Amino acid sequence: MSAKPTKKRRERGSIDPELVLDGAFEVATRNGLDGLSMPGLAAHLGVGVTSIYWHFQSKEGLLRRMCARAILKLNDTKTIHPKAESAPQDWRAFLCEHFTNLRSVYAGDNLLTELTIMRTATYSSRSTRTAFTNVESILSYLVQAGFRPQTAWSLWASCSMFTRGFIIAERNRRVDKMPPDGLLQVHLLDPEMTPLIVDLIRNDSTLSLDGTGDRNFTFGLDAMLDAAERVLQNDLLHESRLTT
Repeated sequence: MSAKPTKKRRERGSIDPELVLDGAFEVATRNGLDGLSMPGLAAHLGVGVTSIYWHFQSKEGLLRRMCARAILKLNDTKTIHPKAESAPQDWRAFLCEHFTNLRSVYAGDNLLTELTIMRTATYSSRSTRTAFTNVESILSYLVQAGFRPQTAWSLWASCSMFTRGFIIAERNRRVDKMPPDGLLQVHLLDPEMTPLIVDLIRNDSTLSLDGTGDRNFTFGLDAMLDAAERVLQNDLLHESRLTT
């Protein structure tokens, strides 16, 4: 039986930090962040592990750089930025589109979810500033629409946390290879203990036990935006009374 051919080593000094990052993304996309190791990355790139440590002294340092690159990629996604033509009175349509698009950007990208949502401890100061530059533009837009700064912040934070929860749950579905619909999950339930849930799923196969799905996302987002409209109307009425 012939021996498996070994991957040819690169010449010493032929690798730079960007190539290491490229390789790290390739390995982590295939194996997840937990499956990324410095020796494994070195083997993938065909270099000695000391070549990796020459550029990144620890895996945590490497993850910070990966996170920074992912944040830049996310920030360059034009679909999640306020559009120049978005009129302040169209704030509801903008937020609905913004968070729907944000969820779609993460769909199928487990690594982006891990780096930018599940491992926020790896954010550097630069990554944090980059991420919140976009948040600042959204808050400014909402203030122009008539929201108080505190209310604008609470509205953004609530919708953001809601969307992130969906993104993480949907990432977990992909990683865990959960069945795509409730009919394939209903066997996990006892009809006598949870008759309402079992009937719901049997009558609508699009339902899922983890609560994900377009319908639930739209329902929750609309509910928060409905509440925000009521708050805005009360604030505007309060201000008009003060000025008269």
